[in-house]
Amino acid sequence: MVSAAHAQVIAPAAWRLERIGTTAGEAVGPDVVSLALATNGQVYVADGRDHQIILYDTTGKRRATFGRSGSGPGEYQRLAGLAWTHDTLVAYDPGAFRLTYLSLTGGVVGTAAWPGTWFAQYLLGPGGPRAGVYAMGYTRSTITVKRGQSGVVTAALPKQVVVFLEILGSRAVRQLTAIGDSAATPRPDDCEVRAKGIIHIMSTLPGGTGPVDAFTSDGRLASTTDNRSRVVWTDAQSGARVTRTSPAYAPVPVTDAIWAREAREYLEYTKANGPLVCTTTAFQRPATLPPIRRLVADDAGNVWVEVTTSAGARLDVYNGAGTLIASMPAPPYDDTMPFVVRGEHAAFVVRDSDDVAAVEIYRILRR
Repeated sequence: MVSAAHAQVIAPAAWRLERIGTTAGEAVGPDVVSLALATNGQVYVADGRDHQIILYDTTGKRRATFGRSGSGPGEYQRLAGLAWTHDTLVAYDPGAFRLTYLSLTGGVVGTAAWPGTWFAQYLLGPGGPRAGVYAMGYTRSTITVKRGQSGVVTAALPKQVVVFLEILGSRAVRQLTAIGDSAATPRPDDCEVRAKGIIHIMSTLPGGTGPVDAFTSDGRLASTTDNRSRVVWTDAQSGARVTRTSPAYAPVPVTDAIWAREAREYLEYTKANGPLVCTTTAFQRPATLPPIRRLVADDAGNVWVEVTTSAGARLDVYNGAGTLIASMPAPPYDDTMPFVVRGEHAAFVVRDSDDVAAVEIYRILRR
């Protein structure tokens, strides 16, 4: 929900998402770890189980499969992310510390060693005129776990970084800027769980899953500020804040229905395993939720903002000037996996009652 002042100034277009395809129904579906959309709406899916990339058409029919497990060209030890630079697909393999560049038909056109000593959780490269991707993740240091005399488990979390990578003509990668590289400190929304000898890091803030940064095709980083209530734009190469900010969104009161939906995973876990042991604050029902859940950039330089409202999730679209140009209801999807938008299409990961993943393809109806 936006402020009254925002509503008076901006009259966004009422776009709509029309589902045109789904990959559901495959005998053995992929373990979806990342998505990438081609400009024609075809979807490239990174399969983390079989270390391959699967190409689906707009109806959800499987058209081709690229790669396999291994260490040679076009092979992957741990396929973890996909992104675009122009019309070249970039596949990230942290197991081999390597980026592989692929044509639209899956042919290997180059490779580059992964720079730095850190692990990328997400590649953010929507395609478009700029030849570059963002990588957002953590330093490659191992999480160390210490057990105090009281039995409370603590963990030293690694640093979180956002790095701009420039793809050079030789298919090499140059690290230009690291943004937000700060020392690791326990955060109030981190809870360490000790159950059956396994340490689980879970979010204690409902609605706090997923990245809240987006790399735009014109070389800017969109991120959130003020407790995820406002979007700000930063120049990727200099790190300088750009004087573009969205109006502030209002926090969402946590109703019984919202709490039941958002805390379902936490409540199911504690019912099966007992209460959690947290090093910061106890898991409690908050009074409000941060309104912005996720930012996604498309290849036209727009930023799609997923907003939580009392009526459900909504997608607001801002152009490169920071102006709200469209709004529409968000479809239900697995919000642990970022959706992708490119051209006239969008793709979302969904899961059925057996936790089997599928990809749903939508056409964007602009009015």
